[in-house]
Amino acid sequence: PKLLAFSFSEKTPPNTIPTGLICGGVSKVYIDVVKPKPTIYLLGAGHVAKPIGDIASMLGFPVIVVDDNPDFACKERYPYAREIIVDKWDKALDRINPRDGDIIVIVYGEPEKDYKALKKAINSRASYIGLLGSRKKVKLFLERLRSEGVNVDKLKGRLYAPVGLDLNADTPEEIAVSVIAEILKIVKGGSGKHLTLL
Repeated sequence: PKLLAFSFSEKTPPNTIPTGLICGGVSKVYIDVVKPKPTIYLLGAGHVAKPIGDIASMLGFPVIVVDDNPDFACKERYPYAREIIVDKWDKALDRINPRDGDIIVIVYGEPEKDYKALKKAINSRASYIGLLGSRKKVKLFLERLRSEGVNVDKLKGRLYAPVGLDLNADTPEEIAVSVIAEILKIVKGGSGKHLTLL
């Protein structure tokens, strides 16, 4: 936050910004820039995406859900979603347009659809891309990207794969906590270390 004072006099008083106007007086302006939270795009709406979306919504993140199955991607399951995109997978992916700072979490679960989502994500403006999957799946995807001429090293600090912090998570809800914890760490600049004094 900042308080600025603008001078409307020929002689500029101290601590004011001259405007070139001569009508007289000083105008004070309080500036407080409020950045919106990044939007979280859930690419996939299944059993892991649901608790990720639930927690993200509780934390005030706008959520956009993308899937090709209307039984999964629907208002009944995601009542808080700003938008729900349901279409053939390629067409659904073409409809997303993340801004700088936005977050993409790829949680569809079918390798080929996840790979298409990853290709879309790395060519978007999203600042954070999380890919749910085993280390084996991630290694195969990275090898495939390299074989297609993608400089994978340039994705460091942007692509988090496998997604999430190591919490030894097993259930969809535990995985969601792991993913959201990583997102908060990145977005808010936390260390991810314990806060305990002992």
